[in-house]
Amino acid sequence: MRQIKEKGYALRFQGKLGDDKIYTGDILAIGIGYWKDAKEHECKIEKLSI
Repeated sequence: MRQIKEKGYALRFQGKLGDDKIYTGDILAIGIGYWKDAKEHECKIEKLSI
């Protein structure tokens, strides 16, 4: 989640300054971590505001 926010991946949905927004719905960030040795995973979903 930190990487998604730091890199600003959701900003591409804003469009260019002065243009109409490309997408006007909700943006969800989804992070999945997998630990091979333990064969476990974790998933986090967060609604982003841009």
